[in-house]
Amino acid sequence: MSVYIIMLLVSVWFGGQASSAKKTSSWKEYRILAVLSAVPFIGVTVFRYRVGTDWTYVYEPYLYYIKHGIEEFAEKGFMLIYKIIGLFTDDSWWVIAFVGLLTIIFFFLAIYQQSCMIPFSILLFFITNKYFTSLNQIRQMLSMSLFIYSLKYIYQRNWKMYFFLNLIGNSIHTSSMMYLPLYFLYGKKIDAKGNMILLAASVVSFPLLRVLLPKIVGLTRFGWYLDSQYAQNNFYLIGFCVTLLFTLLHIWYLSRFPDGDMKYQFMTVMMSLATIMLLYSAVIPQILRISEGLSVVQIFSFAEILKKEKEDKIWGFVWILIVGIYTIKLLYDVYVNGWYGALPYQTIFSR
Repeated sequence: MSVYIIMLLVSVWFGGQASSAKKTSSWKEYRILAVLSAVPFIGVTVFRYRVGTDWTYVYEPYLYYIKHGIEEFAEKGFMLIYKIIGLFTDDSWWVIAFVGLLTIIFFFLAIYQQSCMIPFSILLFFITNKYFTSLNQIRQMLSMSLFIYSLKYIYQRNWKMYFFLNLIGNSIHTSSMMYLPLYFLYGKKIDAKGNMILLAASVVSFPLLRVLLPKIVGLTRFGWYLDSQYAQNNFYLIGFCVTLLFTLLHIWYLSRFPDGDMKYQFMTVMMSLATIMLLYSAVIPQILRISEGLSVVQIFSFAEILKKEKEDKIWGFVWILIVGIYTIKLLYDVYVNGWYGALPYQTIFSR
């Protein structure tokens, strides 16, 4: 874990310096510091070796499978990456390193272009598990990084660029389909009361939908999840409680500051939808991937919350609450649940 902590501290420090330079220094200095803040994440991600749960049984053997026509990924965009890199090497590390590089680049571009608190967003990228997830679910996280980068096009109402990027994401991982309707959600006024009604309705309808939804999923190509190993222990109570807590925090701030902030309203609805998806993960395997994909807005929305807060004591309490709970949860997931396969860290140079 020390490797990741050093990576995080160096990155956050350069992120802070970049934020200061943006206000007081030249554009060139700002860009250099911004790049330097991404370098630690890029280095740890690219040069890892067999770090990540899915490395050895999915992404490593698939280069051989694809080259010899044994098996393929369903998503054509991701297949293309394998096929192009497979023309030059038999070493699957190059594929994993390339995907990791793109993922970090798009996440950091999004943070620098859209966050109102850059160092805090870098910290959130790490402690909310998104970084460790990127070491495992590399297809979904690459498509997620394209989405988080493309959020600016939702706000600009540039539908061509938004759909272009997320259709590319869909060719990498099918989960990106969930991002396409979000373009039409932005701008819809859903206040604190509307979000609470949304959450309450999901609870009230749970007895019916827990029976109905599996039958609907069973008719799709994802129906095989229902009787697979993914159907076991899919509901994560701690994760649900944490997400619910912070969704309520989002709603509380929406109530405290009814200033018509459309971006924040949009992010709050995304958090509400993420909570609902986690609730239904009790009956539909892998739906938690949708929740992960929606809750990624946390790396921006928590910064927006702190930006809104004017009372120092509440600001400090909320900061400690966010960082404290997510840090504890991340350590619990890594050390107690043994998730992510991120430990021990080893590099490509040690093989």
